[in-house]
Amino acid sequence: AISTVLKVNLPVAAFITAIVSTFYFAFGGMKGVAWVTMLHSALKYAGLLIILGFALSKTGGFSPMMEKMPDYYWTWDGNIGAGTIFAWLIGTIGSIFCTQFVIQAISSTKDVRSAKRSTWIAFFFCLPIAFAIAIIGVAAKYLHPEINSLYALPVFLQDMNPWLAGLVTTSLVASIFVSVSTVALAIASLVVKDFYVPWRNPTPDQEFRATRWASLIIGFLPLIFVLLVPEVLKLSFFTRAIRLSITVVAVIAFYAPFFRSTRGANAGLIGACVVTSVWYLLGDPFGINNVYVALATPAIIMVIDRLIPNKSQPSPAPVEQRGV
Repeated sequence: AISTVLKVNLPVAAFITAIVSTFYFAFGGMKGVAWVTMLHSALKYAGLLIILGFALSKTGGFSPMMEKMPDYYWTWDGNIGAGTIFAWLIGTIGSIFCTQFVIQAISSTKDVRSAKRSTWIAFFFCLPIAFAIAIIGVAAKYLHPEINSLYALPVFLQDMNPWLAGLVTTSLVASIFVSVSTVALAIASLVVKDFYVPWRNPTPDQEFRATRWASLIIGFLPLIFVLLVPEVLKLSFFTRAIRLSITVVAVIAFYAPFFRSTRGANAGLIGACVVTSVWYLLGDPFGINNVYVALATPAIIMVIDRLIPNKSQPSPAPVEQRGV
């Protein structure tokens, strides 16, 4: 979106994103990201509604699209198929469950009730956006049959009133900055807590400074991949499958505590990563999406581990027979 709106190439757009989003989370932390997220979410909502109204005015409503476009555009599974849609659904739910910045946001609320309420608010907030984006995408396909899906939103800006186009541009750019900020903040927190703190045992002041420096590095480090390995963006759905395997292990630990073996959990995670990666590289054989492989593999491995005696667990003490 930044590349299209500002008329710059992708590396320059990525550099702009890195600068602005890094400023948000490196100096504002979770509270700063939270306030900026609320402001940008409101802008994004307004921008999407404006694009939706403009797109429908250009198409003449739903009727012309329904008459001239293939029927599968108006069915629940399109031409993608139920299997792929359910795979996306499972993968998205699983990845959200164990995504670090989601956990951080929920954990930063003051109590359990606030966490539950905020989760429901986020759900009802996101639901209309999903329908709006889907309709905008279909409208873009109707008006510009050869268009790349990446430009389905920005393509409407060229015909808009300049003031409306400016507002929509701001909303699109804002949503990008928020997404990058939350992910980078989560990565910085993990690096500091899991590596720096155990290694150096710092004071709170030192930990705070280290977090800021780590935030600056992490904010700009992805530019290397953008410049040298742009195809990495195509792995987004695959990474959801990997995160889903973490969710499976966590859910089993919550609701089936008799699978309490650390060996089984580690084997499940490593095995799922290897098997899912191989399945993805093979191109999803037999039409089975790699998400289903990521869902089943850790559970199967943990069940097998349950059947194998664990020598590290102490054997039960023999019962002493004292008689009557």
